[in-house]
Amino acid sequence: MVSYILKTRLASKSEAGEIEIKEINNPFEDKINPISARQEAFSRYMSYLDIIGESGDQEKNLSKHISKFSTKKPMTFGKKTFLISTNTEQIGVNLYFVLDEDFQKIKKGQEYLIIGNQEERAYLTLAENLSTEMDYFKIKGYPTNKWTTMIKYWNYESDKENDIILTTVLYTPFNFWENWNPGLAEG
Repeated sequence: MVSYILKTRLASKSEAGEIEIKEINNPFEDKINPISARQEAFSRYMSYLDIIGESGDQEKNLSKHISKFSTKKPMTFGKKTFLISTNTEQIGVNLYFVLDEDFQKIKKGQEYLIIGNQEERAYLTLAENLSTEMDYFKIKGYPTNKWTTMIKYWNYESDKENDIILTTVLYTPFNFWENWNPGLAEG
């Protein structure tokens, strides 16, 4: 069986000016129709992103929230010093899937990120996790309710030059191709 966990860490300032971190973990499970649990988890994920900011761009809202409460770390390049935001408090909204058995490279009971905003998002890992999740749905014969999408991404770890992959996964709003492709790598 597959279940989902939405882990959220948000920050706010108290009246005294201290930063308070709120952590919320929401499990989602439906033994009969797991796509329902996934849809509910994504709905909650999008709700948190809506709540965080004022603009219509949810990713920007979360990025602003993270940088607003991040520690500023000085980095020196040549003769100039810049303050770089570091997310030491691990602020963000992340959605994981968990299986109750080992499957392919997935270990029983371990959390695998399928979407989120972490300081360093390894998009190739996300793509592999989404592909494995889809394989699991197929093997188990779980319905997807046509809640699927095609993702296109460049496997930069492949021995093949410009190894571009196009595959169907369960719905995710993350655009892998815009995030990283051979043209961007060369530029």
